[in-house]
Amino acid sequence: MIQMGESPYAYVRITVMRSLLIPSAQYPKLMKMGLSEISHYLGETQYRKEVTEMGLTYSGIALIEKALLQNFIHTIMKLKRISPESLTPFIDHYLLKYDILNLKTIIRAKMAHIPTEETMRILQPAGIIREDMAKSLLGMGDVDEIIKSLPDTLKRYGKYYASLKNKSLFEIENGLDRFCYDELLSFTSCIPTQGEHYKQFLLTSIHISNLLTFFRLKKAGMSSSQIQERLFFTKDDIENMLYRRLLRASDEAIPEILATSHYRHIFKNLPTMKSLIPLEIQLYNHLMKKALRFQHQNPLSVYSILSFLFAKEMEIANIRKIVQAKHLGVAMEKVEPQLVII
Repeated sequence: MIQMGESPYAYVRITVMRSLLIPSAQYPKLMKMGLSEISHYLGETQYRKEVTEMGLTYSGIALIEKALLQNFIHTIMKLKRISPESLTPFIDHYLLKYDILNLKTIIRAKMAHIPTEETMRILQPAGIIREDMAKSLLGMGDVDEIIKSLPDTLKRYGKYYASLKNKSLFEIENGLDRFCYDELLSFTSCIPTQGEHYKQFLLTSIHISNLLTFFRLKKAGMSSSQIQERLFFTKDDIENMLYRRLLRASDEAIPEILATSHYRHIFKNLPTMKSLIPLEIQLYNHLMKKALRFQHQNPLSVYSILSFLFAKEMEIANIRKIVQAKHLGVAMEKVEPQLVII
């Protein structure tokens, strides 16, 4: 059984870090700024160090993107420094999604013969796979060699890889997703009773991923059998029942199923399903509320770390949406509904 220690010291430090997050009231101001003004604004916040360092090499949107990523990596390193060692597995499993995302990118790049430098620019080395390790993996001869060279925490994926009927990109990526979900579920089974809220948070994140996958693939015209291959079924019979009903349902019956599900409060408020962006925002707001509840459970435990981490991710996602829209000339009134309010 994994121990959930307490750390008053870490709690105080994280409380200070949380106070430095950009207030949601500042987003309307950011949306009125140009890219150089946003860079200047970030340079006066907790992103100062990264903006200054990255400003020597980059400018415009590249500067902001690099500064955001470096700040997130530095934040994770700091969280691990100030937290008891017993809480490191919780942080690493929370960040496992970044390792899976990066590993997918590395494998795609290797199969498509994309240069290492070009691939490194799009990686998000926030988990176990950091920049040096990513470069090492990209230097391998083929995908088989990459899988054999994975760090210990990802070694178990080798069994999934070996069992694949074929080594197509779809099979490999689908196997990585299943490995990720299995790892998370295996980890939650070792969490003591006081970690029940964290367990529910991880399960909810899996269910949200399933829902988004279902609607994206449905919108792309895939058949129910093709969609089912890409969903991950947990031991939660209520959730599985919802997916099975959706997979069997006609397009006309889907709204009625959603209206009686435990996500009905989300779908009731959606103006339309023509775009999946409002759904994604509503689902992440739902997850945000679960993360914020962590603060009120045991504030001296891992909950304070995880709720801050999620809030930090949402802050960075919000800033990226604003600057990318600025870069592409997208009207800000289209961006504002896409922001997750922290």
